[in-house]
Amino acid sequence: MLRAALQTSRRPLARAASGRWAPRATPPAPASKRLDAIGRAIFGTLEGNNERSGNKVLRKKLKGPLLADYYFDQSGQSVDEVGREIVKGWMNDVEARRKSQLEVLRRRGKGPPKKGQGKRSKR
Repeated sequence: MLRAALQTSRRPLARAASGRWAPRATPPAPASKRLDAIGRAIFGTLEGNNERSGNKVLRKKLKGPLLADYYFDQSGQSVDEVGREIVKGWMNDVEARRKSQLEVLRRRGKGPPKKGQGKRSKR
């Protein structure tokens, strides 16, 4: 019966000065482990147990509001449509560059032919 009671005890046994076998007292945790536990309690971090927790991703700042503020509101009219309503003859940068390039090419005689005066009409 004594052996059964001793075997169910999970702590290792040590012989006391009186000659009896008694469970050993668990040694205190090392200072570094205690400091880690206190740090986790203060800063709210998780104990690393070599498993992926996703905590690194969850700690990052959310990008959704930043992206929503960065892009122009697509629900209504585009910037080009609004500009054309306000200013007559308004062009965006791409259109203005294309138009100025066409003027340069036409002055040199390299621009596109007028409507109806292409290769097919000259046959």
